Amino acid sequence: GGQLTETVRRRPYAVILFDEIEKAHSDVFNVFLQILDDGRVTDSQGRTVSFTNTVIIMTSNVGSQYILNTDDETLSKDATYETIKERVMEAART
Repeated sequence: GGQLTETVRRRPYAVILFDEIEKAHSDVFNVFLQILDDGRVTDSQGRTVSFTNTVIIMTSNVGSQYILNTDDETLSKDATYETIKERVMEAART
């Protein structure tokens, strides 16, 4: 099997970290969709691997430039937060 399925098959109570997921290949996203939809993946050797007890953490730097470039002293903290939140969510959608 692959690295991901083999690791989870041997240690089903695993925590898996995918850092900067926006740089991943599109096939990786297809596997994530299958995991989210079915809770399991079939590896290249035909073995089904369950992800029901696996925690998957994905990080992303999408929209981080909006957080770093916010120097608006005229807005309140709540207004600044909402502005940043809207910009980051828009960047994540595109």
